[in-house]
Amino acid sequence: EFEQYSINDVVEYRPGNMLEDGTYIYINPAPSSGYFPTDTSYWQPLARDGQDGEAGARGAPGTNGTNGTNGVDGRSLNPRGTYNGGTTYSRLDQVDFRVGGANDGSYIYINTTPSSGNPPPNTNFWQLLARDGTPGAAGSVTSSTGALILDSTAAAPTTASNQSAIWNENGIVKLRDPNNGASSAIAVLDKPQTFTKAQIAKPVALTDATSIAIDASAANYFTLTVAGNRTLANPTNFVAGTNFEIEIKQDATGNRTLAYGSAYRFQGGTAPTLSTTANAVDILSCRSYDGTTLRCDLGKGY
Repeated sequence: EFEQYSINDVVEYRPGNMLEDGTYIYINPAPSSGYFPTDTSYWQPLARDGQDGEAGARGAPGTNGTNGTNGVDGRSLNPRGTYNGGTTYSRLDQVDFRVGGANDGSYIYINTTPSSGNPPPNTNFWQLLARDGTPGAAGSVTSSTGALILDSTAAAPTTASNQSAIWNENGIVKLRDPNNGASSAIAVLDKPQTFTKAQIAKPVALTDATSIAIDASAANYFTLTVAGNRTLANPTNFVAGTNFEIEIKQDATGNRTLAYGSAYRFQGGTAPTLSTTANAVDILSCRSYDGTTLRCDLGKGY
């Protein structure tokens, strides 16, 4: 007969009694109570629990569960070009910020409230997307012929506000002014030119002296105030195609005369005289067709 053994059990066990716990059989010839089955003076194992058997084969997979509901569509970045302090930006607007400093790069607007006038890298409004790399060292351009070759492009390159650039735009070489960002075509010496702005030739003042020197390569317009009887020396550095004008002014005394070097030639072969009135202004215009002589005219009394 099997019984459940307990340490507090007051049941008296006799030889031949068997317990379910173990399982054990009572072997002591004297009846007793209160002895654990592990006490071999009173108990002998009848049968011990065997080891766990090997796991059975895996069952077939269960059926798939139902699909969950779709999530909310995400938002993509909104490119806004170059940062402008007067523009209002909203969350996920992306701008390029370049002022020639360490914080130049691309930024994303992260504040939930739209605003303007809060430039990067203010972290309350912007998160850095990508920082501009450190500019490399200036390189040199060389080739076997010493030529700079520019591939043609359909549009002007992007540069920072303090950078200049030179490029070939559809066969026209252009230059960007770093001071104002304006682009213009580069004049080519052996091609006809169409200028869209006035070309300014700054006048150069000649030094008054007994013999007045003039460097024809220095300017196209000169000014001169004569304070005595003078000679205009033959110009230096003039070539075929040289042309210039000289504004000649009498001083406050007037009656000053001007003689001319041998290179100056005038209509009729006679050099004209200056206006003699005090502070009078005459204009001498000269052109060279051969690089050795100058064809000149004097306009008087301006």
